[in-house]
Amino acid sequence: MSEKIIVPTLGESITEATVSKWLKSEGETVDSDEPLVELETDKVNVEVPSPLSGVLEKINVSEGETVEVGSLLGSVSSAITESSKKTKEKIKTYTPPPKKEEKEEVILFEKPIKKKKKSSPTNGAKPLILDDAQEEMPLVLEEEHSESNFEKSKFTKQVSPSARKLAKEKKIDLENVKGSGKHGTVLKGDLINLMGSKPSPNKRRETYGEEERVRMTRLRLTIAKRLKQAQNNAAMLTTFNEVDMFEIIQMRKSHQSEFQKKYGAKLGFMSFFVKSCIAALKNYPA
Repeated sequence: MSEKIIVPTLGESITEATVSKWLKSEGETVDSDEPLVELETDKVNVEVPSPLSGVLEKINVSEGETVEVGSLLGSVSSAITESSKKTKEKIKTYTPPPKKEEKEEVILFEKPIKKKKKSSPTNGAKPLILDDAQEEMPLVLEEEHSESNFEKSKFTKQVSPSARKLAKEKKIDLENVKGSGKHGTVLKGDLINLMGSKPSPNKRRETYGEEERVRMTRLRLTIAKRLKQAQNNAAMLTTFNEVDMFEIIQMRKSHQSEFQKKYGAKLGFMSFFVKSCIAALKNYPA
């Protein structure tokens, strides 16, 4: 038994979508209501779930293609393959071997062990001398915990992350590099100067140049269409009105010194523009 995977209703005014990504490939087992494919629309991204548990039998639409609401995306089969049947039969027929009974040894009682008393030396007896006794060796610190290594680990050289990465790639010993940064920090430029050659440029920049063409998402495509549509339909005009300013210029010159003495600021043209706008609004209130 197989069930079709159909593009669901995506919302109001949305009639088509783009197959963004298949989350499962053909032949993979899927559970019921598990996401199979991701659809990208003008507004949101939608995940289409599996209608039943089984195997993803076929994919009809590849990634990047545009589909309409109600289109066929693929099919899910609930049939169990022969291999899965065999494994299930093995699981059913297999019975674990019985565990061996371990005999527990029970100790009823133990005989107490008599400790021999140490005989103290008698008067006139010679003391016992052990010839094989070894002298205690002095404690020697290993190389890892010696004072010199402790000092080395305490005063390690500071290296920037980019310089550490470059040194690891080019196998450079950082102990012999003199840092030019703050507090003697080894910078990437120090290693570049030491190598005498600049690292190879980025492969992406060599292939595509400074700019790279990337396919637009449906959301960005819709925004671009709306902006272009508004540019084509809306009236974008610039209006110029010429006014004779001779009398205003003469009036400004005659009152400039008096205005500056009284208010401490120069008389500009904006005052005349505001005054004319007030008069026009009084004459035409609409």
